Amino acid sequence: MSSTFTTTGSASNLTRLELEQLRKSDAFANGRALTIGDSGLAPEGVVGIGSVTAEPYFSGPQVALADLLSAKVPGQPGIGVGHDTLFPTTPTLGGGSTATVGDAPFWYGPTQIAVGTTGAATAINQWSDAAGEFVLAGPGYDVQPGDYLVINRRSTVVGDLNDAAVGTVSVVAAGLLTLTDIWNPSNIGLETELDPTNGDLFTYSVIRPGAVQLFAVPGSGPVGQEQTFLFVQPASTLHSNPSPSLGAINADRLTSIVSPRFASAPTVDRSDSIYGSPAPRTALDQLGYRVVFYPDDGAGNPDFTAPIASLNPLIDPAIPAADQRVTIDYTSGVVRFSCAPALTGDIKVAGGVDGTTGRLNLYATFFSYRNTVASSAAAQKLFVTRSSTQTTELPARMVWDEANATWVFHTPNPVRLASATSPQLRQMDGTNSNISIVQRVNSIGVSVGDGTTSFGDFNGTNAIAQVLAYWGLAGTQSLRVHVKRGAYTVTALDVPAGLELILQGDGRQDTELTLAPSGPNAFSVATGAQLVLEDLALLGTDAIGVSLGSIRGKRCLFEGALPQFGMGNSYRGASSGLRVLSAHFEDTEFSNAAGSISPLNFISTPGTKSGFLFEECTIQSPSSGAPAITAGVITPGVASFTGVTFSKCNFLLHGVASTSATYTSAPTGLLYLDPSGGTDLNLSISDWAFRHCDVTVADEVVDNKILLHLLPIAYNATDLTLRARIGKFTIEGGTWSVPTTQGTDFAPFFLMAEHPVIKDFSFTGCGTVYGTFQTAPEYRGNGYWSNPMKLALNNDVAMPPVPQRETAFSVIASGMGLLTDPNLNGLTIRNLRLSHFHRASRSGELFLQGPDLKGNAIDVDGITLSDYSVGVAETTTPFSRVTIRPGGNLTSHRGTMGVYRNVHLNLQPTNVNTVDWTSSSLVNLSTEGDLQAENFVIEGWVSNTSDGCQVGRIGIDINNTWGSNPTVRGFVSLRNSRSLGMGTGVRVNGNPSGFDLDRVLVNMQASSAGGDPSYGIQVVPSTCPIYPSRISNCTITTNNLPAASTYQGVSVAITTWLAFNPLHVVDNSVFLSTVENAITADNRAFAILSADAGSVVSCIFRGNSGYANATVTSEVLRARLQRGNGAALTATAARGGGTAYVGVEIGNNDTNGQEFLYDSGYPMIYNSLIMETP
Repeated sequence: MSSTFTTTGSASNLTRLELEQLRKSDAFANGRALTIGDSGLAPEGVVGIGSVTAEPYFSGPQVALADLLSAKVPGQPGIGVGHDTLFPTTPTLGGGSTATVGDAPFWYGPTQIAVGTTGAATAINQWSDAAGEFVLAGPGYDVQPGDYLVINRRSTVVGDLNDAAVGTVSVVAAGLLTLTDIWNPSNIGLETELDPTNGDLFTYSVIRPGAVQLFAVPGSGPVGQEQTFLFVQPASTLHSNPSPSLGAINADRLTSIVSPRFASAPTVDRSDSIYGSPAPRTALDQLGYRVVFYPDDGAGNPDFTAPIASLNPLIDPAIPAADQRVTIDYTSGVVRFSCAPALTGDIKVAGGVDGTTGRLNLYATFFSYRNTVASSAAAQKLFVTRSSTQTTELPARMVWDEANATWVFHTPNPVRLASATSPQLRQMDGTNSNISIVQRVNSIGVSVGDGTTSFGDFNGTNAIAQVLAYWGLAGTQSLRVHVKRGAYTVTALDVPAGLELILQGDGRQDTELTLAPSGPNAFSVATGAQLVLEDLALLGTDAIGVSLGSIRGKRCLFEGALPQFGMGNSYRGASSGLRVLSAHFEDTEFSNAAGSISPLNFISTPGTKSGFLFEECTIQSPSSGAPAITAGVITPGVASFTGVTFSKCNFLLHGVASTSATYTSAPTGLLYLDPSGGTDLNLSISDWAFRHCDVTVADEVVDNKILLHLLPIAYNATDLTLRARIGKFTIEGGTWSVPTTQGTDFAPFFLMAEHPVIKDFSFTGCGTVYGTFQTAPEYRGNGYWSNPMKLALNNDVAMPPVPQRETAFSVIASGMGLLTDPNLNGLTIRNLRLSHFHRASRSGELFLQGPDLKGNAIDVDGITLSDYSVGVAETTTPFSRVTIRPGGNLTSHRGTMGVYRNVHLNLQPTNVNTVDWTSSSLVNLSTEGDLQAENFVIEGWVSNTSDGCQVGRIGIDINNTWGSNPTVRGFVSLRNSRSLGMGTGVRVNGNPSGFDLDRVLVNMQASSAGGDPSYGIQVVPSTCPIYPSRISNCTITTNNLPAASTYQGVSVAITTWLAFNPLHVVDNSVFLSTVENAITADNRAFAILSADAGSVVSCIFRGNSGYANATVTSEVLRARLQRGNGAALTATAARGGGTAYVGVEIGNNDTNGQEFLYDSGYPMIYNSLIMETP
């Protein structure tokens, strides 16, 4: 002890400052300890008592690991205001700070009012933001005069004009602020002005100056003169609480105040440096961490005119300045005055106390660490004990493994950072010393596991729900998730508008997502959104998922999970321009075998949706026989689905029963259009294509095996009041087939569209005979048309009059129920092959009806029918195997532009003799409208051994066999065609307006087994054509005529001839051979006749020839010409009286050289024939 004492009262012989330093121990406060100084008393008082402020060395006490902070605050907090430097409250304008996570410090005192990223100077004292709204309804919420505009740096490059500028708002408009008191040191020479010349965009904030009230600790001094204050939350209510509990005080305390030592430079100083005078009004980059106090203004508010910036403020004027001091404990958030504040000092003012408690009011601006989980107790995380009073556990720790040169994490099980065999992270199989573990982990992305077989960022059978909830909080536009192998239950799979969700599994057999509950809206994709699924299975039970945006799938399985495509915008990542496809699936399976709904559905409210692509997919319809694809409309209004393409896909369809003899029991087949949800023509499809797809119907015992029933009315419609519109529909490549061992009650293929397109396509038929309705295995052979098909075609269920005229494969481009646009209407068929039908199928194979005369010309080239099955005793042959009908409705515009080319009907070879392939003709070209055919080849041989012809059957019949509106007549032409092995090669019957047979070849091989053929070419219309008609350049060869044959090569028998429209029979050739010694009187090369005594034959007969190969010698055949009913052409009928017969005369009259003879028995002039008249 000292030998002498300084009298200072009864408490101590220390000075006040010494006493305060001893009490608080400045070695603890701010981490400083006195290394220079002594007692200040003799004899040791050499250097004085020392000064904490001047102490150059830092030290500190021991602290717990949990008290250490890892965050490094920015050296210039002002540069990142609103981004790296945050506010404890959210601004009312601008959507909040752009940085909301991390360890940025909070700036306490001012309030952030607005924040923006696209601000610019528009004048030297004006600031604008077109995206900003500075005026918001409600007092105190909008930007006010007196607020401060602070401008962040535009980039990391220092020196951009307007960087870190500060100004005071004087006038506020919606998107414009007028400023005063500007300080802009980047604008050298014009520091009091903004620079509007470049129009650079900056991030900025609008703040309102303020200070946070500190809590005066009760009892730390006389009431109203408290010496200890705590930093507390701005909204704390402690100040008016007379007796706050310790818990209440600790709940509001702010600790970890940022010390000025962390500023990057001495000029980065005060925490209020940007405030207006008397604050220094520095630029934003000079804002620092030093705590600045404000006394009360006497009315309960901070006095901004008297900031306390001094390190040693005047606390009590009655005490020497050297003996008073303010100490800030930054770690604990405590302010301590060395003596009680007194009036006329810097701290206490008159009236500056709380009206309720009487405690002293004091305010401050300062920065505080955020004390997040990431920033606190960082050191503790390296080594943490796990033991308790009951157990002893290994600690969690991180240890360096010198032997393997790696860190080992013990948790408590060791996790090795690297290994001796793999010590280095690799990038693209090369070492990269710059790559980090975090970089590599971040590159992996988000993952989920089921918690049993796999593990990820989120785990459990509900991991999908967890990750979607996380996505909602993360606020990203796209989310890619690795769904690891396992089974997951998905209660909600919904992609919000404009967002993109990508789920990638480990394979469709290993990653299974089960939708629960099933039924409607099991999953959804909002308009403008996109759902991407890869390598997984989506399962459910009739679980319909509605996609209004875009959906993509690759190597997936949809089993019982049924996409339904509705109206809305497809996805677009760009801000403008084109959008992606509405749907794109690759190598994906769609199956709903156990359900009752189509696996793919295009059903929606009104609108237009386009862009659907399915590549190498497999689609299986329900076992119930429901269609593979259904399109429909939910509410009235036009719903249009366009641009739908299936490429290289496989379809497996199932059949349905026949509960009625006139239509199937339910919709079925590949695609069904259901217009029932709207009004007439509300449902529309166009530009649908099936390219290189294989479509088959399962070989099951069921009444109907349907591939496609595409027609504009419902499967069970009874009228045409509710139709769908069907535009262009394409089938290109691939094979479509029905079981070859079973027949069907209804036709397996019926395509009716505005423009059907079929290219390089094979259709395989059932190959069975006609049996009995609803009776396996034959059923009704090729099948009949349903009543709705007849309605769509003719609006008449009685047409055609008999089912033998219906066909298994029908392609139709016009009809009573089909709405067509002449500019879009068409028919394209290239390389169509129909095969494996049975001879006795009762209904035919092919029916074609093109567009009407207003539509585009057809492009039909290449149709082959072959590989038939035959029996011996069956008689149920079709009326015609191929029917081609002109387009249009029943009364107007009948006819089709363009030519049907290269149709080949091959019935060879067979090994059965003298059987019929048709009850009428093999090919029927209807005369209901204009029709052109070219390069038709009909091979109708009965046998490949005896070559017998089909007696009484016609190869190509140009005839209206439908019995509908016989007064509607068309012109039919047949060119460059062959008819082989038929009783009649070509017949023109009915009532055509005209015909043209050119370069037609007819070949028959008659025999005693095959019977007697009838005609090579037979023309027997009821009335003479109204347009000039001709038979030209035709060749007819018939061999082995029996003894009683009445065969005629070309036979024309018209009831009523028109003199002004002569028939041209020109340059034709007929050759006959017989087993007799001579051709009989009944065999003629040509017979041009009239059955009406009052009707004169009107014919140009020139350049024709007829020869017979009898047993001994060749003979010139006869041509029989007849004027009326039995009236012969006589020698007295001179040229003047028989002008219609130019080219058939035999020579001059011996008496009158100006007349030509028409006598029988003489060779004709211009024809190689013998004249014969009755």
